[in-house]
Amino acid sequence: VTLSFRTVTDLTENQGLVLVGGPGTEGMQLQSDDSGRYSGTGLPTGVLISTTTVDGRPQVSFQIGVISLAAGLHNVELSFTNPDTKASQVGMWTIGSYDRVAEYPSSSASPIDRAVSFDGFMVKDTMPNAHIVDIPMQSRGDLGRNDRPGATNTLA
Repeated sequence: VTLSFRTVTDLTENQGLVLVGGPGTEGMQLQSDDSGRYSGTGLPTGVLISTTTVDGRPQVSFQIGVISLAAGLHNVELSFTNPDTKASQVGMWTIGSYDRVAEYPSSSASPIDRAVSFDGFMVKDTMPNAHIVDIPMQSRGDLGRNDRPGATNTLA
């Protein structure tokens, strides 16, 4: 998922963002790496990402470390798992910036910029596992398939 947002204010240490899933996001979860950490591209080094669920809906916090997040347009890529069941409606999300973001949703986590809500997408059905078929090297070349990480690829 690519999340694009604009902040009006520079966010500094212990401030941050909270992404809250609303109706239609039940069962979605932020994926962690093998060590149980969460990450996203497009964030400054040292941002602490934490996640929880509230009423079965995801809530993701981004706590800024010593490197500030400058005001402006940002694109953050995150990996979510889809729910096991299809959604009955389009997912609704809210993102806001907060002082003392680690204390969200308590009143001591005061808002910095105004929160905004937006529609996500509807999970229409469970996706079956995808697999890359093992084919001989000659056939891979003929099809333009290149299995190296980050390489441009053609799937047949």
